[in-house]
Amino acid sequence: MSQLSKEHSRLVGFDISNLVKDTELIATSTKNNLSRLHRRMALRLKYQGTEKLEGSTDFKIWYYLVKSFSADVDYQVENIKKVLTVLDKLEKGSFKIKTDADHGASGH
Repeated sequence: MSQLSKEHSRLVGFDISNLVKDTELIATSTKNNLSRLHRRMALRLKYQGTEKLEGSTDFKIWYYLVKSFSADVDYQVENIKKVLTVLDKLEKGSFKIKTDADHGASGH
């Protein structure tokens, strides 16, 4: 294996490690945000039919839930796009290294 291939393999391993950590953080963040929204819905259900949950209060809760969920989805989509971009670069780089290695092994 050439020095360039060894260096590329080391960098790819580092990128994949970081990518796995980033993806894990995205998943954890999503889980935590959904738990928070679930607690808000449970609180709303607890007070449903009481004076504490009149029109304006109910509207505020729904507004918060929709706004929070929408912001979370937008944030996660942007992060996943970044992950997909890195994966695409890794795939192209790995294919190039394999092609170069195949041509080197065949004597071209």
